[in-house]
Amino acid sequence: LDLDELRENAKTDELKRDMDFILAIRNARVDDRFGLKGEPLNRIRNPPRERTPVDDPAVRLAIHLYDILCKSSDQAYHDVRGAIQTCFPDIKILSLHNVKQLIRDLTGLDEVKVDMCTDACVAFDGPYADLEHCPHCGISRYDPKKLARSNGKNKIPRKVTITYLVGPMIQARWRHRDSAWAMEYRNRRTQALSNELVRNHGLPDRYEDFITGTSYVNAVRKGLIRPEDTTLIGSTDGAQLYAQKDSDVWVLIWIFTDISPDTRYKKKSIMIGVVIPGPNHPKYLPSFLFRSFHHISALQKEGLRIWDGYANREFLSRVFLALLGADGPGLLAFSNLVGHNGLVGCRMHCPLEGRRFPGSSTYYPVLISPEGYTLDSLGDISPYDLSSGSSERYIEQLKRLMKARNKTHHATLRKQTGIVGPSMVLGLQPGAFFGIPECF
Repeated sequence: LDLDELRENAKTDELKRDMDFILAIRNARVDDRFGLKGEPLNRIRNPPRERTPVDDPAVRLAIHLYDILCKSSDQAYHDVRGAIQTCFPDIKILSLHNVKQLIRDLTGLDEVKVDMCTDACVAFDGPYADLEHCPHCGISRYDPKKLARSNGKNKIPRKVTITYLVGPMIQARWRHRDSAWAMEYRNRRTQALSNELVRNHGLPDRYEDFITGTSYVNAVRKGLIRPEDTTLIGSTDGAQLYAQKDSDVWVLIWIFTDISPDTRYKKKSIMIGVVIPGPNHPKYLPSFLFRSFHHISALQKEGLRIWDGYANREFLSRVFLALLGADGPGLLAFSNLVGHNGLVGCRMHCPLEGRRFPGSSTYYPVLISPEGYTLDSLGDISPYDLSSGSSERYIEQLKRLMKARNKTHHATLRKQTGIVGPSMVLGLQPGAFFGIPECF
């Protein structure tokens, strides 16, 4: 798929915007404008080999204090730390700055703040990075009062979204002996599965996980997923933190499918990727997820250097994005399809056309034609005649959509193809995800 050709064909503002974000993700580098700088860049290319020491009781006490007081002010930590050290002068408890740095080293969680529109229209990232006003609502990116008082020099963002890059999290999991062994689960299970497929003429003993599915097995056979690679599931949803409606927040989480399904879905194993503050729903989600996908694309291109604390070895891993999950509306932010009420509304982009009531624009995937139905001539459709979607069909229909001459033509092609625009996932490196629509 020639992304530059798609961008050249794009005529509407929305399609041009989508392609600009996709191309910025595809052309990502670890050390470019949106990449890492300084010590974080050095660590991603030269992973630390030593384990971060947490055996010291005073160090563990500092971590526990930080965990207990995480919902309190910074001053609360300073006060409790001071009180303990006054009573027990021999105990040297880490400062707040140092305990935060220690936790970053242990977990790989290091936040990247990105400015956003106060109404959550967009994040000022990627192609929007240089804008000073929201391209949707026109609201100022920076605090206008502070900007005016400083004659335009003091640019304080009015609101930020937070991204946690997945590369340092992966490195942190491999650095400890026990978690490194846990990350080898996929390889151990793949080897056992290989024996099962030989023994059972191509079938596993039982379908129990995505590892036993044909998508994964075929990717391994083609060499798209190698033993040293890291496989991920991403998922996004909104959450209401408190009873008040204005506490809504949207999150992207990462699930490591290299570890056992017995533990990978537990809270302690799930990593936060993006936090988008509410109360408004993010309108153009790709701008908020841009930094995460840019980072993954760069790691897919360059590779991620990892120190294996179990085998005492360094190796180069590639991040393979296996699946992206969400509820129905959330998934459309990834897929950019029309949704289940469209004429071609299957989330797997199968060619089944829906049916509608006379005078309605809402379609339903009805197989049996209602009596006297005259809005189409499809007749009854047997479930056995349904065909699945495929990347080939998706690309064919996407190319057709991208030739829309104007908004009216786009609306017509959108209805016929079931595609609103190109998916941001196209920005990832070819062969480093299952494909569209298979990864949704």
